[in-house]
Amino acid sequence: MARNKAKGLSISSTSPPDLSSAMSRLGAAQLLPSWNEHKMSEFLGVSVNTLRSWRLSGKGPRYSKMGRSVRYAPEDGYEFRERNMRGPTSGGAA
Repeated sequence: MARNKAKGLSISSTSPPDLSSAMSRLGAAQLLPSWNEHKMSEFLGVSVNTLRSWRLSGKGPRYSKMGRSVRYAPEDGYEFRERNMRGPTSGGAA
């Protein structure tokens, strides 16, 4: 371990942790891919403005914010779409 004499700080010379140790500490779910609002709007077939409106009103798929960036887990998009599936409204056959 090197020591910075000017500031009296210790600097570790160890290498960064490998992926397997990061997965065990963070959990595999946090390493899954995420979609931005453009990808989610394309997937759901709605505009980005609609997604933004849904976020403000508490509707729409779950999301997370990282700084100013909004991220969606793909599985939340699938779940939202499934929750909002509707059957036919008429009782007769076509």
